[in-house]
Amino acid sequence: MMGLTVRWSLAAATDGVEDTLAAYIAETSHARFTGMSGLRFKTWRQVPGEWFEGCYVFATIEACDVVAVAVAEGWEGFASSPRA
Repeated sequence: MMGLTVRWSLAAATDGVEDTLAAYIAETSHARFTGMSGLRFKTWRQVPGEWFEGCYVFATIEACDVVAVAVAEGWEGFASSPRA
């Protein structure tokens, strides 16, 4: 199993961003990741005003790399944990 955590700072976010993020998860993210090959678990967490993160658990390094590469190439303003 491989893990990946992606965290975005909310320190400078606008008021109400928590509701916007919750809507994104419900309307977009859940469908995007449901049934993804190799993904075994995904959850979102946040500390309002501090950070928002996605935590992924994959069956293989190859499945983990698919998301890690997408994050590195297209998602800006994040801190990503090393694979563990």
